[in-house]
Amino acid sequence: MKKINVKTSYTRENYLIFNRVHYHFLLGKKAFFFLLFIILTIPLILLTMFSSIGRSYPIAFFFILLDIFIILELFTNLLPDIEVKRVLKNNKEIENLLNSYTFYNDHFTVKNEMLKDSLLYKELYQVIETSSFLYLYINKNSAYLVNKKDIKESDKEELISILREIIGKKHYFRR
Repeated sequence: MKKINVKTSYTRENYLIFNRVHYHFLLGKKAFFFLLFIILTIPLILLTMFSSIGRSYPIAFFFILLDIFIILELFTNLLPDIEVKRVLKNNKEIENLLNSYTFYNDHFTVKNEMLKDSLLYKELYQVIETSSFLYLYINKNSAYLVNKKDIKESDKEELISILREIIGKKHYFRR
């Protein structure tokens, strides 16, 4: 593979998109078990409460659906938005930060005003590819964001195939 250079700006919108993907993808399992817990326990509590005071079951069913909707909304939109606002408020330097990536056969480098790093592909925790981004996770919670629009068309497929090959199916996910 030839050397591939990419420059991606970390905007507020990019952080927000990343956080939403992160919450959907990595916390999805926890959200599933949390929802399962709610589905199994809340109905029992509500049905017991409403049946003892002569209320109807449709009201209990309505509250169960409302709980599920609120929790799904919380996990998919509200928590990521709150986290982005908190991070950008505490660390103003990272908004509009320009990362310069250079991808090689077995590793990549990243440079910006705050850091210079080099990582072997096989050291990545995982890679998530969406229609717009490549998220190169360095651990369970942190990733480098590479906007696919910033990659030359002639280099995009080559980079993605190298990542898939080295990372493997177990750690490469496409949404």
